[in-house]
Formats: sequence, structure tokens, C-alpha cells
Amino acid sequence: MQYIQGSAGLAIRRAAADQRNLGEWRAVMDKQVYFAAAVDWDAQRRLDLERRAARSTGIAWVCAVLSGLSMLSVSVLLPLKQFVPAVIRVDNATGAYDVQAPGELVRVGLARDQKILLSDVARYVLAREGFTRGEAETNYRTAYLMSCGPVRGEWEAYFNPHLNAQSPVNTMSATDSERAEILNVTFLPTDREDLRVTQVRFDKTVTRGVSPPVRTRYISTLTVQYDASNVPAQIKDLQINAFGFCAMNYRRDQEGAPQVLTSTAASGELFGHPNRDADAAAFSAGSSAGSSSATSRPLAAGAR
Repeated sequence: MQYIQGSAGLAIRRAAADQRNLGEWRAVMDKQVYFAAAVDWDAQRRLDLERRAARSTGIAWVCAVLSGLSMLSVSVLLPLKQFVPAVIRVDNATGAYDVQAPGELVRVGLARDQKILLSDVARYVLAREGFTRGEAETNYRTAYLMSCGPVRGEWEAYFNPHLNAQSPVNTMSATDSERAEILNVTFLPTDREDLRVTQVRFDKTVTRGVSPPVRTRYISTLTVQYDASNVPAQIKDLQINAFGFCAMNYRRDQEGAPQVLTSTAASGELFGHPNRDADAAAFSAGSSAGSSSATSRPLAAGAR
């Protein structure tokens, strides 16, 4: 009897031990399954991130290539199209309108623009240094629009008859005149490409009443440049200074003594100069020559 009870107790203890071992085994297996699942999830997560990064990189490269092609296509078309801003001004009373264009910028270093510069310098000096009643207004506006800064203010203060009692408009009669004839134009070297220092040598013939004409030789020195801000705002003034010629300073000095002309010499001034052909050749050779009547006004001794 005791033997049977001992065998039953041993069996119970063995069953309990087996139950504990099974529980421990299940716990170990659960942990292994958990850790394996965690490792697999982490690996899958990294794989997903790598795939997304690769996909984003591919999309970025495609966008970059498309952007580059777009910029290239636009840059190829740029020489065919130029946007020039313009202001259209309308008169509220009449409805009339005009277009204010900015004009073209001249670069004094280009061979083509050197000729424009030479022409503008000659026009400017002739406008300042000559005077007749018929050309007074035209020459005044030419010199005014082609000046800038203090030079424009000095010119206005000199020529305006309301500001200066000694203005030629007040002091010269209808028969008086001052005529300038350019002999040559010389460009001096400068350290800036956008500026030119110019010396203009010219003869000036002054006629007062019935007195014999007096001719004096002068040399004017001026610094000029082309500035888009000096282009006239009104269309009617573009023919005067379409490229923005700007005289930044102006000085006139006398060369030699005045010469009183006889009636024969005075006739030569009106109908032909004996040295005109030589002067024209010198003008086209690199200095410049030409003649024209224009408007005169001495600002001060040695400067104008």
C-alpha cells in the first residue's frame, strides 16, 4: 500500500515538473519568436526607408534634368526676344497719348559708337557756341538735353533770359550772330571705359551790328558719357538725344588773339572757306571737322 502511494506521489511530482518545464519552454519560445519578429520588423523598416530614399533621389534627378532642359530652352530663345519697358502717357483732357521709350545705350568703346560719339560731341559744341535768333530755341534745347548734372544747371542759369540779364537772348539783336566752325575733335585717354575726355578746337565768328566780324580760335574740353537716365522722356526730344549723351563738365579756353575779318574774309565765311576741304579731310582722318551755325553763350572767363 505504501509502495502504491509512493509511486503515485512520484508520478504527480514528475507531472508537475514536466508542466513547469513545458511552461519554461513556451516562455523561451515566445521570447525567441518575439525577438525574431522584432528583428524582421526592423529590417523591413530599414528596407522601406532605403526604397523611399532611392525613389526620392530618382524623382529629384528627374526634376533637376527637366529644370535644366527648361532653362536651356529659355536661354536659347532669349536672343530672339528683348523686353523693353515703355510708359504710355494719356492726356486726360484730349485723350491724346504718347509713348515714352528708354532709348538705346551707346558704349563709347565700340567702333560703331565712336562715330556716334564724334557726331554728338560736335553737335553739342556747336549748340553751345553759336547763336542766331532763328536757331536760339533749337540750340538751347540741344545743349540743355545733352548736358547733365551741374553743367545743365549752369547752362540754364546762363541762357534763360529770366535768370540772367546778360543772356544772349537779351543782349543780341536780330542781326547779331555767333557762328562756330569745328576744326578737329581729339579724344584723350582715360582710365574708365564708359567716360571720354574730349578736346574740340573750333573758330568762332562774332558779328555785332555793322562792325566787322571778329574771329577767335577756341579749344573746349569736356567729359562725356552715355547714361540711360539722360534719354529724354518725351518722344519729340528723342531726335535730339536718343542715346543719352551726357556732358558732365565743359570748359572753353581761347587760343591766339582775335582776328578782325575784312569784307572779303567775311564773305568767305558765308559762302565757302578756303581751307574747308583740308579741314574735312582732317575730320574724316580721326580728328573731326565740319561747320554749322549754332548758339553761343560765354558762361565765364575760360569756361562755358
